[in-house]
Amino acid sequence: MAKSRVRVLFYIREKKINVYEYKNGKFESIQDCGEDEIEYSENFMNWFKGAIAYLKEMQELDYLIITDNSVELDFSDFDIANESFWNKEKIRAFHTSKLSNQGIILRNVANREYYRFNVGRNPLEYTVIFCDKNVNRNLQEKKEDKKGQGVKLPKKENKSNLACKLQEEKNDKLKKVEEQPKKQTSVLNEEVAATQDVTLDKEINITEYYKKKLKEEEEERNKMKSKF
Repeated sequence: MAKSRVRVLFYIREKKINVYEYKNGKFESIQDCGEDEIEYSENFMNWFKGAIAYLKEMQELDYLIITDNSVELDFSDFDIANESFWNKEKIRAFHTSKLSNQGIILRNVANREYYRFNVGRNPLEYTVIFCDKNVNRNLQEKKEDKKGQGVKLPKKENKSNLACKLQEEKNDKLKKVEEQPKKQTSVLNEEVAATQDVTLDKEINITEYYKKKLKEEEEERNKMKSKF
Protein backbone atom coordinates (compact mmCIF):
# COMPACT_ATOMS: atom_id res chain seq x y z
CA MET A 1 0.00 0.00 0.00
CA ALA A 2 1.40 3.37 -1.05
CA LYS A 3 2.07 5.80 1.74
CA SER A 4 0.43 9.21 1.81
CA ARG A 5 2.81 12.13 1.47
CA VAL A 6 3.09 15.10 3.83
CA ARG A 7 4.56 18.17 2.12
CA VAL A 8 6.16 20.61 4.54
CA LEU A 9 8.30 23.75 4.15
CA PHE A 10 10.58 24.95 6.97
CA TYR A 11 11.63 28.60 6.92
CA ILE A 12 14.53 29.16 9.36
CA ARG A 13 16.30 32.35 10.40
CA GLU A 14 18.17 33.18 13.61
CA LYS A 15 17.10 29.88 15.24
CA LYS A 16 13.42 30.68 14.72
CA ILE A 17 11.30 28.41 12.52
CA ASN A 18 8.07 28.84 10.58
CA VAL A 19 6.51 25.54 9.48
CA TYR A 20 4.08 25.36 6.55
CA GLU A 21 2.18 22.37 5.23
CA TYR A 22 1.32 22.56 1.55
CA LYS A 23 -2.31 21.53 1.00
CA ASN A 24 -4.67 22.17 -1.90
CA GLY A 25 -2.26 24.66 -3.48
CA LYS A 26 -1.90 26.71 -0.28
CA PHE A 27 0.71 27.10 2.48
CA GLU A 28 -0.97 26.49 5.83
CA SER A 29 1.00 27.56 8.90
CA ILE A 30 1.50 24.90 11.58
CA GLN A 31 1.30 26.82 14.84
CA ASP A 32 2.54 26.15 18.35
CA CYS A 33 0.15 27.55 20.95
CA GLY A 34 -1.19 29.99 18.37
CA GLU A 35 2.27 31.20 17.35
CA ASP A 36 3.51 30.97 13.73
CA GLU A 37 7.14 31.55 14.67
CA ILE A 38 8.67 28.83 16.85
CA GLU A 39 11.91 29.14 18.83
CA TYR A 40 14.15 26.16 18.07
CA SER A 41 14.88 23.73 20.89
CA GLU A 42 16.08 20.13 21.20
CA ASN A 43 12.44 19.05 21.45
CA PHE A 44 11.46 20.71 18.17
CA MET A 45 11.39 17.55 16.02
CA ASN A 46 9.25 15.72 18.60
CA TRP A 47 6.86 18.68 18.64
CA PHE A 48 6.73 18.65 14.82
CA LYS A 49 6.00 14.93 14.69
CA GLY A 50 3.04 15.41 17.01
CA ALA A 51 1.86 18.56 15.23
CA ILE A 52 1.37 16.73 11.93
CA ALA A 53 0.24 13.49 13.63
CA TYR A 54 2.93 11.63 11.73
CA LEU A 55 2.58 7.86 11.29
CA LYS A 56 5.72 6.29 9.85
CA GLU A 57 3.90 3.14 8.71
CA MET A 58 1.43 5.17 6.67
CA GLN A 59 3.16 8.45 5.73
CA GLU A 60 6.32 9.76 4.12
CA LEU A 61 7.72 13.27 4.51
CA ASP A 62 8.48 15.50 1.52
CA TYR A 63 10.15 18.59 2.95
CA LEU A 64 11.89 21.73 1.76
CA ILE A 65 14.10 23.87 4.00
CA ILE A 66 14.94 27.53 3.44
CA THR A 67 17.54 28.32 6.08
CA ASP A 68 20.27 30.69 7.23
CA ASN A 69 22.01 27.56 8.63
CA SER A 70 21.53 28.69 12.23
CA VAL A 71 20.14 25.25 13.13
CA GLU A 72 20.10 21.73 11.66
CA LEU A 73 17.04 19.51 11.64
CA ASP A 74 17.23 15.75 12.18
CA PHE A 75 14.82 13.68 10.08
CA SER A 76 16.18 10.26 11.07
CA ASP A 77 12.82 9.27 12.61
CA PHE A 78 10.92 9.99 9.39
CA ASP A 79 10.40 8.05 6.19
CA ILE A 80 11.63 10.50 3.51
CA ALA A 81 10.40 10.79 -0.09
CA ASN A 82 12.92 9.70 -2.72
CA GLU A 83 11.74 12.25 -5.28
CA SER A 84 10.72 15.69 -4.09
CA PHE A 85 7.61 17.60 -5.12
CA TRP A 86 9.35 20.96 -4.51
CA ASN A 87 10.70 23.12 -7.33
CA LYS A 88 11.27 26.77 -8.29
CA GLU A 89 7.59 27.28 -9.08
CA LYS A 90 6.56 26.22 -5.57
CA ILE A 91 9.32 28.33 -4.02
CA ARG A 92 8.12 31.36 -5.98
CA ALA A 93 4.58 30.73 -4.75
CA PHE A 94 5.80 30.62 -1.14
CA HIS A 95 7.95 33.70 -1.64
CA THR A 96 5.06 35.70 -3.04
CA SER A 97 2.50 34.65 -0.45
CA LYS A 98 4.57 34.54 2.74
CA LEU A 99 7.61 36.78 2.29
CA SER A 100 5.87 39.73 0.62
CA ASN A 101 8.32 39.64 -2.28
CA GLN A 102 11.28 40.39 0.01
CA GLY A 103 14.54 40.36 -1.96
CA ILE A 104 16.00 36.88 -1.69
CA ILE A 105 18.83 34.70 -3.03
CA LEU A 106 18.76 30.93 -2.49
CA ARG A 107 21.78 28.67 -2.95
CA ASN A 108 21.75 24.87 -2.93
CA VAL A 109 23.96 22.63 -0.78
CA ALA A 110 26.71 22.86 -3.42
CA ASN A 111 26.64 26.67 -2.94
CA ARG A 112 25.31 27.28 -6.46
CA GLU A 113 22.62 29.90 -6.92
CA TYR A 114 19.22 28.27 -7.35
CA TYR A 115 16.71 31.11 -7.07
CA ARG A 116 16.71 34.91 -6.84
CA PHE A 117 14.09 37.63 -6.76
CA ASN A 118 14.07 41.39 -6.14
CA VAL A 119 17.83 41.39 -5.53
CA GLY A 120 17.82 45.20 -5.68
CA ARG A 121 15.88 45.33 -2.38
CA ASN A 122 18.59 44.26 0.11
CA PRO A 123 18.16 40.54 -0.61
CA LEU A 124 18.36 37.97 2.15
CA GLU A 125 20.59 34.99 1.38
CA TYR A 126 19.63 31.45 2.38
CA THR A 127 20.45 27.85 1.66
CA VAL A 128 17.69 25.75 0.09
CA ILE A 129 17.67 22.05 1.00
CA PHE A 130 15.49 19.47 -0.73
CA CYS A 131 14.56 16.16 0.86
CA ASP A 132 15.24 14.33 -2.42
CA LYS A 133 17.93 11.80 -1.43
CA ASN A 134 19.37 11.45 -4.93
CA VAL A 135 19.58 15.21 -5.56
CA ASN A 136 21.30 15.92 -2.23
CA ARG A 137 23.76 13.06 -2.72
CA ASN A 138 24.76 14.25 -6.20
CA LEU A 139 25.13 17.87 -5.09
CA GLN A 140 27.25 16.87 -2.10
CA GLU A 141 29.51 14.68 -4.30
CA LYS A 142 30.04 17.58 -6.72
CA LYS A 143 30.89 19.85 -3.79
CA GLU A 144 33.47 17.35 -2.47
CA ASP A 145 34.96 16.89 -5.97
CA LYS A 146 35.33 20.65 -6.32
CA LYS A 147 37.18 20.79 -2.99
CA GLY A 148 39.59 18.14 -4.20
CA GLN A 149 40.47 20.12 -7.31
CA GLY A 150 42.23 22.90 -5.42
CA VAL A 151 45.68 24.04 -6.54
CA LYS A 152 48.39 22.07 -4.79
CA LEU A 153 51.06 24.38 -3.42
CA PRO A 154 54.66 23.22 -3.17
CA LYS A 155 55.49 21.77 0.21
CA LYS A 156 57.29 24.27 2.40
CA GLU A 157 60.56 23.02 3.80
CA ASN A 158 61.07 23.38 7.53
CA LYS A 159 63.30 26.38 8.24
CA SER A 160 65.54 24.48 10.67
CA ASN A 161 66.01 21.64 8.16
CA LEU A 162 66.84 24.14 5.43
CA ALA A 163 69.46 25.83 7.65
CA CYS A 164 71.08 22.47 8.40
CA LYS A 165 71.13 21.62 4.73
CA LEU A 166 72.84 24.92 3.83
CA GLN A 167 75.39 24.45 6.63
CA GLU A 168 76.23 20.96 5.36
CA GLU A 169 76.79 22.29 1.85
CA LYS A 170 79.05 25.02 3.25
CA ASN A 171 81.06 22.48 5.29
CA ASP A 172 81.50 20.28 2.22
CA LYS A 173 82.92 23.21 0.24
CA LEU A 174 85.30 24.14 3.08
CA LYS A 175 86.45 20.55 3.32
CA LYS A 176 87.26 20.50 -0.39
CA VAL A 177 89.24 23.74 -0.03
CA GLU A 178 91.24 22.31 2.89
CA GLU A 179 91.99 19.08 1.05
CA GLN A 180 93.29 20.95 -2.00
CA PRO A 181 96.66 22.11 -0.44
CA LYS A 182 97.36 18.56 0.78
CA LYS A 183 97.23 17.30 -2.78
CA GLN A 184 99.36 20.21 -4.00
CA THR A 185 101.96 19.62 -1.23
CA SER A 186 102.20 15.97 -2.23
CA VAL A 187 102.87 16.99 -5.83
CA LEU A 188 105.50 19.49 -4.72
CA ASN A 189 107.29 16.86 -2.68
CA GLU A 190 107.46 14.61 -5.70
CA GLU A 191 108.91 17.47 -7.76
CA VAL A 192 111.54 18.21 -5.08
CA ALA A 193 112.54 14.56 -4.96
CA ALA A 194 112.89 14.57 -8.71
CA THR A 195 115.17 17.61 -8.68
CA GLN A 196 117.43 15.89 -6.14
CA ASP A 197 118.19 13.24 -8.72
CA VAL A 198 119.47 15.91 -11.05
CA THR A 199 123.21 16.62 -11.05
CA LEU A 200 123.94 18.69 -7.96
CA ASP A 201 126.61 20.65 -9.82
CA LYS A 202 123.84 22.72 -11.40
CA GLU A 203 122.98 25.82 -9.42
CA ILE A 204 119.26 25.30 -8.95
CA ASN A 205 117.73 27.33 -6.17
CA ILE A 206 114.37 25.59 -5.76
CA THR A 207 113.84 26.57 -2.10
CA GLU A 208 112.92 30.20 -2.77
CA TYR A 209 110.82 29.21 -5.77
CA TYR A 210 108.61 26.80 -3.85
CA LYS A 211 108.36 29.06 -0.83
CA LYS A 212 106.96 31.74 -3.09
CA LYS A 213 104.60 29.28 -4.77
CA LEU A 214 103.31 27.91 -1.44
CA LYS A 215 102.75 31.46 -0.18
CA GLU A 216 100.65 32.31 -3.26
CA GLU A 217 98.58 29.15 -2.83
CA GLU A 218 98.05 29.91 0.88
CA GLU A 219 96.78 33.40 0.00
CA GLU A 220 94.43 31.97 -2.63
CA ARG A 221 93.11 29.42 -0.13
CA ASN A 222 92.44 32.14 2.45
CA LYS A 223 90.50 34.14 -0.13
CA MET A 224 88.28 31.14 -0.87
CA LYS A 225 87.64 30.56 2.85
CA SER A 226 86.63 34.18 3.36
CA LYS A 227 83.80 33.73 0.83
CA PHE A 228 82.06 31.39 3.23
